[in-house]
Amino acid sequence: MGGRFGRRAAAEFAFRFGNAGPRAAPAPAQPLRPRLPLCSQRDVRMRYGTMTLPMALRPAPCPAPAAACLTDDESWAALAGPAQLPLPGTEVWMSWWWLRSWWEAYGARRQLRVLALHASPPLLCPLFCERRRGLRRLAFLGSDCRRHRLPHPGSDFAVCAQRWAELLAARRDWDVFDLRALPQAQAAAWIAALRALRLPLGPAHAWRQWYVALDRPWPQVEADFRPGLLSNLAKRDRALRRLGPLEFRLVEDAAGLAAVFDECLAIEASGWKGAGGTALACDPRGREFYRNVTRRAAAQGALWLALLYSGPTLIAFQLYLRSGDTLSGLRIGHRHDWRRHAPGMVLQRLVLERAHQLGFAEMDFSGGDEPFKSDWSASARTLVDVCAFHRTLRGCLAWRASQFRRRLKPPAAAVPPPPPPAAAAVPSPAGSPSRPPAASRSPQTARSPKTPSPATAG
Repeated sequence: MGGRFGRRAAAEFAFRFGNAGPRAAPAPAQPLRPRLPLCSQRDVRMRYGTMTLPMALRPAPCPAPAAACLTDDESWAALAGPAQLPLPGTEVWMSWWWLRSWWEAYGARRQLRVLALHASPPLLCPLFCERRRGLRRLAFLGSDCRRHRLPHPGSDFAVCAQRWAELLAARRDWDVFDLRALPQAQAAAWIAALRALRLPLGPAHAWRQWYVALDRPWPQVEADFRPGLLSNLAKRDRALRRLGPLEFRLVEDAAGLAAVFDECLAIEASGWKGAGGTALACDPRGREFYRNVTRRAAAQGALWLALLYSGPTLIAFQLYLRSGDTLSGLRIGHRHDWRRHAPGMVLQRLVLERAHQLGFAEMDFSGGDEPFKSDWSASARTLVDVCAFHRTLRGCLAWRASQFRRRLKPPAAAVPPPPPPAAAAVPSPAGSPSRPPAASRSPQTARSPKTPSPATAG
């Protein structure tokens, strides 16, 4: 077979099946590098529903229902093992009640994939597979909420990622693997493992997730606020107190949650979220998910619902989950007819003060890189989104299409890293560390003190 068609067919064959084509000149001798051991049937297994398939077994359809793994506590504990269930102080995003609630709400027409690494300690990689736009896409369980995940304490995540990637590359029942909201260290381990297996990768997209460090004196926490925010908060607080007595309430039990949950949904839908269709009241699956996850969080002692009342009227709420000494934000909202008084900003200040008094070390805003979050903190962690493609026909075509779309798009501006703590700062009284000058911050975080921030509560 010759000509242009023959050369293109040979190149496609080499890309899909690893054929390097004509042999090139021998490369100079390189020192041998230690290679990671391949996965064995005993230490790495893939679980499909209620079936356990060794890695060496050929792909076969799964007759068991995929949702059987997350139907109750016993089945999840049997799947994960006692050592894998989150202990006090670990993140809630890998807990059985979070994953079970997500699967019950969003698991329809999706197939469960759980990679279990039986090492010391054992590790899980919960995934799901769905068919979208003709492609079989893998993604992390619960990834729609864009929460970052931390490696299991005491584990070598690079070795885990290598073995998980080998297991995925051996199967041909997926086309695209979406890795979303990974910390930089985890993203680097996954990318290195997938590149070692010659799987095509899309461009990596980095973005920031803001958090407030509370394990320091309160004046240092306030020093990280946007210039002019404290005076604006004092003015808003005085305006609200002229309208009626302000009361801050904290709900941590199931009974208190049931009494105010529907009212919080109505408050969230009263503003721009309701008009844009992003409120929970407009999304039946999202409403079911948050109702179940908050009920189970209250049973586990992980619920933290902050409420702000003006007299008998609830005017703002903020929903958090507590994980050890960390608070992670889920939903915020305020009454639309009270927006001129910014009750969400006043409630955010009260939440930070109460969390600092109770000894929390961090308040994580979670979610995306919205501009208002930088008003409260100068600390941010960088998370990475990357997409991997399998060497299937659909995977190859999807990779080629992504390369073509990438050429058509203008280059996107890179996300600057968060400012280091030791950066040059404006001197502050009492010797407390202050916020870096506005010129050293990103364009979206450097604002004039006279410019009001966007509505923080929905």
